[in-house]
Amino acid sequence: MRPTQAILLGIAAATLLVAAGATTASAQPDISDSFDLQEDDGFTGVCDAPCFVVRKSVDVFLAGNNTGPIACAAGENLFVYTLEHLGSPPSTLPAPGIPITEFEVEVDFSLVGSAGFIPGAGIAPTGIVVSPLNAVSFTFPDSTLCPGCLDQGKISEQLYICSNGDPAVRPDTISTTAILLDVQGECLVPVEPAACSIDIDKKCCVARGDDDESSDSDSDSDETLTDECADFDDDSDSGSDSGSDSDDSDDGGNPFLDACNAQAGETVIYQYVISNPNTEKLINVSIEDDQIGTIVSGKRLKPGKNKVFLASDVLYSTTTNTATVTGELKKSGTSCVGADSVTTTIP
Repeated sequence: MRPTQAILLGIAAATLLVAAGATTASAQPDISDSFDLQEDDGFTGVCDAPCFVVRKSVDVFLAGNNTGPIACAAGENLFVYTLEHLGSPPSTLPAPGIPITEFEVEVDFSLVGSAGFIPGAGIAPTGIVVSPLNAVSFTFPDSTLCPGCLDQGKISEQLYICSNGDPAVRPDTISTTAILLDVQGECLVPVEPAACSIDIDKKCCVARGDDDESSDSDSDSDETLTDECADFDDDSDSGSDSGSDSDDSDDGGNPFLDACNAQAGETVIYQYVISNPNTEKLINVSIEDDQIGTIVSGKRLKPGKNKVFLASDVLYSTTTNTATVTGELKKSGTSCVGADSVTTTIP
């Protein structure tokens, strides 16, 4: 065992959470992965490289998927790991007596709700450590040719981590009784949920002309958009349409302002520019105006793109409108929110 791992086990209290039950035939993980990891260096007098090969499998059951072998707390994802010791290839000096003694994954300990193993016919770990050094380790008997060792031809029990973290690839280490035969790899582990942000820029434009009629919903035509407001609208998709995937709203000719002055009874056109600064697509995007109501709902927005929507209202007194935009990242489901206000002053 590596010295750093010995220290790790010494400073953290072992947490062994054994869950009753076994994997059901109906298990339907959201993510599955399997990889054969081999030792490439060898050990003089013990085995030629590769000394052993380990098949590492992981199944991830996202929150809400009830087909996993155990139930995590509400809102947590279930990560299930299995190790199979495939032994040494026939072309090398056989080394079945070199058991796997530890499987360690890099995980922020604050994200771990619980960790343990699921009893079955496999080799059970003798210890489980959730360390403040941001690692979760599963240890197995540290000897050779013992009935409970994880050596050639044997499979571990299902090891699990329950976490509210999102799946992502991070480093792991498989250790043996020989310090120089440790193998570093990667696997899916829980990480901090992706941050989500969404931007909204709300502006106003006073429509002066013959068509100052009230409209409490998205504008589907230019009937209420007169003069310069209507001229600008000709260059963008707005209202109940899908919006424009461009940056036209930042054009220097934009007549929409951060604040407006109007006369009682005039129609004010509101412009809502929403932007997605994330690396993932936003879904279920909605805009609510506290004075007008729902501006748009159920929209999607690609990374780095924006969309423009318009709505109008007839004002009779000074009014401050606050628009709130909500959405969620398509892959992680992380919710995000943004808001902006604009005031129209009426003497």
